[in-house]
Amino acid sequence: KATHQIIGGANGLPTELYRQLRAELHLEAAAPVVEDYVRSPELGNRPLRLLGVDPFAEPPFRDYLTNVQVGGEGANAFEALNQFLAQPNAILISAGLAQQYGLQPGDTVTLQPGGRPVTATIAGTLATDDPLTAQALDGLILTDIASAQEIAGHPDTISRIDLILPDGFDVGPIRSLLPPDAAI
Repeated sequence: KATHQIIGGANGLPTELYRQLRAELHLEAAAPVVEDYVRSPELGNRPLRLLGVDPFAEPPFRDYLTNVQVGGEGANAFEALNQFLAQPNAILISAGLAQQYGLQPGDTVTLQPGGRPVTATIAGTLATDDPLTAQALDGLILTDIASAQEIAGHPDTISRIDLILPDGFDVGPIRSLLPPDAAI
């Protein structure tokens, strides 16, 4: 649902930029995202998309997650994210992926971003009755921003910032904050 995205160059964006957008420009509808691809021997050693999000900033952007069940009936994905924010390298994977490889919450997996092993704990599974959403979740590893930065080996860096800007918003002040290789 983003109207705009700030995309980092080869080195991503400094996490500080997100703070500046929120505090200095008062952009409330902004959500940082860390994206990378990892492999895991326990998850078929295929490329999986690592998506690090701020669960407090996410609802305006990706509401499909609010309809996903986490580890059982009635559990909301954002509530589960909030619960495991305190546990470093906690992840959510699809229920289908967990079932396919015989994994459950509490199990650990080795994630390999660029071949470097990182141990992660499955905090919960994402399940849905919608076949399209289930397919989208199948290759996804969801975690919080700090864990994604740790797993990807890029501390203090985010991949992009999603924005919902009002009609006619002047992006000039945003552009003035961007690193030279970033784009909006």
